[in-house]
Amino acid sequence: MSNKSYIKTFASVESAKKNLLQRQRISLVDYKLPKEQQKKNKDIFKKNLTPFQLVSKIIGDVVKDGDNAVKKYCSILDGAELESLLVSETEIEAAFKDVSKSEIDAIQYMSERIRNYHEIQLRNADREFFQNGFGIKVVPIERVGVYMTGSITALPSSIIHTATPAKVAGVGSIYGITPTDPSGKVNPYKLIAARFAGIEKIYKGSGAQAIAAFAFGTESIPQVDKIAGPGNIFVAMAKQQVNGSVGIDALYGPTETLVIADEFTDPQICAADILHAAEHDALAIPVLITTSKETAKAVSSIITKRIDSFARHEIIAQSLQNGGIVIAQDINEAVSLSNLFGPEHLCISTKNASDIIPMIKNAGGIFVGEGTPEVIGDYTGGISHVMPTGGAARFSSPLSIYDFQKIISIANIKELDLAKLGPYASQIAKMEGLDAHANSIDVRLERMQ
Repeated sequence: MSNKSYIKTFASVESAKKNLLQRQRISLVDYKLPKEQQKKNKDIFKKNLTPFQLVSKIIGDVVKDGDNAVKKYCSILDGAELESLLVSETEIEAAFKDVSKSEIDAIQYMSERIRNYHEIQLRNADREFFQNGFGIKVVPIERVGVYMTGSITALPSSIIHTATPAKVAGVGSIYGITPTDPSGKVNPYKLIAARFAGIEKIYKGSGAQAIAAFAFGTESIPQVDKIAGPGNIFVAMAKQQVNGSVGIDALYGPTETLVIADEFTDPQICAADILHAAEHDALAIPVLITTSKETAKAVSSIITKRIDSFARHEIIAQSLQNGGIVIAQDINEAVSLSNLFGPEHLCISTKNASDIIPMIKNAGGIFVGEGTPEVIGDYTGGISHVMPTGGAARFSSPLSIYDFQKIISIANIKELDLAKLGPYASQIAKMEGLDAHANSIDVRLERMQ
């Protein structure tokens, strides 16, 4: 066991601001690959292409060559040789045979929990109205494509947490696209999750070529109206570049968890939350803000003692360096820093944790009290774990049914309304130099006389 501290401690909120609030956001324009990957790409494409340029090339090739381009890039970049891009019913049936009943039951239970929560959300989301000649109607998006992230690593939870809100929102057709292993096989957990989530057809494809296929369509893969789901840097770049031709849910970065604690916090539970947050990948950002120096010291010590017991301890050690432990003077100062940070996940592990909820302005999700682990939200709680990162919680929300619905404005006025509204509208049109606009109103007003 090492005596070193794996996570740095900031003695004040002001010192933490200079570091934590400057967390590096991955640039989707000038991102640089590791040198070995740069060399590999140069060998493949015979020129130096930035990741942004590579993604642009892939998108253009998919638009031009359709299925052949998807297959080509899956072969070149993943070593996956794909005969058909459509996952067959036989492959889905085999997945259910290959996985144990207890694992299938767990995925199904998660699916039911996520669906039930979003059905409650739908019942409380009646936003349609029509009043005084104007109103809105709410309609679901017709076609959604879900990127089913991960090739060797399976993340069935992300599939269910992305597709289920779309299904409940009433989306007409939901399609999935997933990376495969080199043999062209899809992880069975993903196929089972897709079936429970209501994805009607699943296609094989990865990275930028998968996003391009959904954005523009190919011979096999349908064009969709919106693409949802997290992925790697190439997926994020591709979503950014096709945005406008197709809708996207968001651009997701490294995961973040911020814990607010006080002197009443159990250091074992607090350390467990920091360790789990650091386990995702080397870019994850785990942060503890506490009003207690004793809690800070105890949590740091427990992390040092426990870290080597986890299989992904090297990744945990790396990501702990992205965050830190912050000593705040009081809860108000702790909450203020949290609101500035705008974390994806906010865990309130204090006495009377519920009292702090009204003070929170920016967070993807709030997990209240030590009895509510953030991991429950990752899997079986009900809320979607697809949440804003990188401070985007200041202006955006977790994935929900609202992401898969759109509002259409309605105007249906009577003559009396036009007689009242028309003259003012005509005057403003003339002020703006748009005589034809004014005329469109004036001819109606004249016929009413």
